[in-house]
Amino acid sequence: MSASYGVYLDQDGVLADFVSGICQAHGRDDPYHHPDSKGVWDIWELWDIPLDEFWKPCEYDFWRGLPKTPEADTLERVAFWAAIQARAQVRIITMPSQNDGCVNGKLDWLDHHYPHLGHEVIFERDKWKYAKVAQGSLLIDDNARNCDKWERAGGKAVLVPRPWNTAWQHAGGVMEVVRNGVGKWLAEDN
Repeated sequence: MSASYGVYLDQDGVLADFVSGICQAHGRDDPYHHPDSKGVWDIWELWDIPLDEFWKPCEYDFWRGLPKTPEADTLERVAFWAAIQARAQVRIITMPSQNDGCVNGKLDWLDHHYPHLGHEVIFERDKWKYAKVAQGSLLIDDNARNCDKWERAGGKAVLVPRPWNTAWQHAGGVMEVVRNGVGKWLAEDN
């Protein structure tokens, strides 16, 4: 494990629009347009399909072809700005699926959209391990569980508001929440 103090930026749901991609892959509507789906992480449960069926279309072309989130470019710039202020690096930290082609698809997606980030990618299911090694590092992620574990391990985290997480009420103000969280991290630790 190569970890150092810095800004750790999640890929799926933060930069890459996983939800629109998975909806398209399954030919289904976005369930998060329904108020009763807000805050539910497990989209396959909303669709009432088995987990293996949910992940089935997620091969190389799926990952490589995901669109960017509307805020992706701004989130990437904010992460770099924060890293410069903190004299740190930006790294992508992303969970791989068990599907063939996931890692290569994600790497090629990054190479296409953010080529300067392609050599700073960590594939890890237990992201919190990096907070334990690089105390005080910042995680920007859309998964509340990842953020909670990261903070318990000694890091700071900003939960990117999305309709599928516990900050869904703020999903219309993503950049305000992220900028405030990054500013707080810089004020506390730097």
